[in-house]
Amino acid sequence: MALVPVILVIAATDSSGGAGIASDIKTASFLNVSTALAVTAMTAQTHEKVLKIRLVPSQFVVEQLATALKANSIRVVKIGMTGRKDIIKSISIFFKNYPDLPIIFDPVLAASSGKRLFHGSIRASILHNLLPLVKLITPNLAELAYLTGCEEAKNREQAIKQGEALIRLGASSVLVKGGHAKGAWATDYLVLNDLTRVSFSHKRLNASMRGTGCILSTAISANLALGFSLYESVGRAKQHLFEILQRKVKDEVSSLMLGRLEL
Repeated sequence: MALVPVILVIAATDSSGGAGIASDIKTASFLNVSTALAVTAMTAQTHEKVLKIRLVPSQFVVEQLATALKANSIRVVKIGMTGRKDIIKSISIFFKNYPDLPIIFDPVLAASSGKRLFHGSIRASILHNLLPLVKLITPNLAELAYLTGCEEAKNREQAIKQGEALIRLGASSVLVKGGHAKGAWATDYLVLNDLTRVSFSHKRLNASMRGTGCILSTAISANLALGFSLYESVGRAKQHLFEILQRKVKDEVSSLMLGRLEL
């Protein structure tokens, strides 16, 4: 019987269960992939608001990483919320000893409510320490603007140019996400090291949901762990997220119709 592949998720908890590690575990489990964990922060939040954040000491994050790798044969690492530059630096130093381990990085900088999820300035630490180590970074438009030091992109070409700027800053590949953009189609662009771009498009759905970035990056990680190529992993992860949003729209329509019938 084949062993279930394991990914290492480095991220924060979410007491509401709507995002963070709870979402990561759920996504990986659905795709038949197991998870090992390293917690960077604990949050107290509802679906509408982040109330408190408690960051974990960087040395304890490293101890979690070391024991997770000792206990499991890790195939892929997914990094989400890091929270502070010393945590980023410690994670980076640790993984320099594992150059063949693929790392997917979702630079979670703010909650859906807009609450900032990091202390101080972490841009330099991400760019200088972590970015050169990752196989793929998956920023949304706001995160892309922060990391490149630009204003938020107003159109597709501006967003792609910022993705290319991240490549020049040391990224191996960038998934420029279009979920927060406008238009009939939600299109993500995978920008590779040679600046080749590949697009992934789905019809934009009238649905809003927390944790979509967590789901997408974890699904990419899980598919990589299952043996798919980066291109295939992104495509399969995009389809997985689209189907989740599709079900959410159907559920909301059904609830609305049931409410009208009850009236």
